[in-house]
Amino acid sequence: MATNAPEYDSRERIFSYVLTDQLYICGGATNNGGNVLQWWSAKLLGRHDQGTSLDELVASGDQAPPGCEGLVFLPYLLGERAPIWDAQAKGVFFGIRSIHDGRYFMRALLEGISYSLRQIGASLEETIGPIRHIYASGGFTKNKSWLQMIADVFSKRVYVTNSADASAVGAALMGFYALGVFADPGAAARLIRPVEVYEPDAGRHAVYARNYEVFTALYSRLKDLM
Repeated sequence: MATNAPEYDSRERIFSYVLTDQLYICGGATNNGGNVLQWWSAKLLGRHDQGTSLDELVASGDQAPPGCEGLVFLPYLLGERAPIWDAQAKGVFFGIRSIHDGRYFMRALLEGISYSLRQIGASLEETIGPIRHIYASGGFTKNKSWLQMIADVFSKRVYVTNSADASAVGAALMGFYALGVFADPGAAARLIRPVEVYEPDAGRHAVYARNYEVFTALYSRLKDLM
């Protein structure tokens, strides 16, 4: 989230960087995203040839219901940065029952990553204020199911823009601003246009909200054991 003044999170969950004399950027980075799906494909499914695409993995998870019948996954395979900053954090499946098969576990992976993003979002909102829009970028934006899950987990619209790599484009736009091509960063930002919008579903959000409460409680209760 961009702000006009530096914002400090007293709990030190998120960063605050200087962009210009009057513009700052706050956010949080996660260690665990696509690498979690690669782990599942290689280590659990035994597919070491990279032959399983993101679409195939997500399609498998689509066959399980939202909320996975109570199955919750902490995705901390590589420890975690924001918002917990704990190199010793571990991955956890919680709530396993006999009804859960591979499809449920796959969906739980996706939901766990999404809950982790939601936790970073909550840290931003508590520090800066309400998130009005979510702009998605990166390779996962090619998968409509996961984008819809993000919209439902956050209960906010998710926009996909005409630029796939927001970080690279942002760096280029700041470079143009520094060179005087743009009078202000806002003028540069207007070159980025939404091309898709994902609307949140209230029913699915209610299901995800219950699991999110479990997700946020699990780490604090297991931290000492980790």
